[in-house]
Amino acid sequence: MRISVILVSLNEERYIRLPLESLDKQSFTDFETIVVDGGSKDNTVEIAREYEAKIIAVPNAPFKGGIAYQRNTGAKEAKGEILAFTEADTLLPNFWLEKIDERFLDEEVIAVAGCGYPYDAPFHGVLEYQLYNRVRLLFSKALKRFMSSGYNLAVKKKTFEKSGGFPLVSVNDDGLFGKKLARMGKTVFCLDIPVYISARRLRSMGFINFNLYYMFMLENVFSSSIFHSMREKAGKTFYRR
Repeated sequence: MRISVILVSLNEERYIRLPLESLDKQSFTDFETIVVDGGSKDNTVEIAREYEAKIIAVPNAPFKGGIAYQRNTGAKEAKGEILAFTEADTLLPNFWLEKIDERFLDEEVIAVAGCGYPYDAPFHGVLEYQLYNRVRLLFSKALKRFMSSGYNLAVKKKTFEKSGGFPLVSVNDDGLFGKKLARMGKTVFCLDIPVYISARRLRSMGFINFNLYYMFMLENVFSSSIFHSMREKAGKTFYRR
């Protein structure tokens, strides 16, 4: 098996067909799909079974590390040489896995992160994500950072196992994991491997609160206890939602 796609879910019956249907249309075919469900009370799991995905149930995930624990659990069960992570509200272009596979033909590459663009955001949200992705590219080149997101991240399984996986924190596990990977070997951030994500958090929180909430992501670029404290506060807010 070349690639294992690991998709985390929790009560995502409204969205989960988006990535699963996208995976059915991939030009690259040597892959498996693993859905790691955190204890959905709706029809998420039943829908995933329609697409013949491998289902891993971890109903106690919120008490063991949340999404990070789900991602790590999926990685342990994966058979692929490459682990490709995405999320349940994400649309994947039909060349997504093909492009990921091409990047790993360079044997020095240990991890690849692609960009994300919202498919349902207001105009100012679309502009913000356009800018955000270009800032990520700049930081990856100029500062040798690897700003990864869990909706579009691929890593060699051997590297994943060596790294210890995603840190068990309530928010920003994917960003902190990327920071760790950047110290381990060659990582690549790509504008030509996009996915399309839901802007539901932006819509529900509002533009200003959304940006204030996610200020902790600067921790992925700069070392500062201020951003660590912001993440801790955001994590507590996350679990109250």
